Amino acid sequence: MAHTIVIGVITYERLLMELDQKDYEINGDAIELGIIDLSVAQDDSEYVTEIQIPVVKR
Repeated sequence: MAHTIVIGVITYERLLMELDQKDYEINGDAIELGIIDLSVAQDDSEYVTEIQIPVVKR
């Protein structure tokens, strides 16, 4: 399972490019977990989201 903690701006495109460069392919659905969201922070620039994507080595 590949995962990343999003602090600031990162896109799925950037994450997918990194998986491709490291020779992984997606093997299921992505999950997003809100670590710091509207319930904790007033400013959306403070939000933190964990993205989990199941992967396998090519």
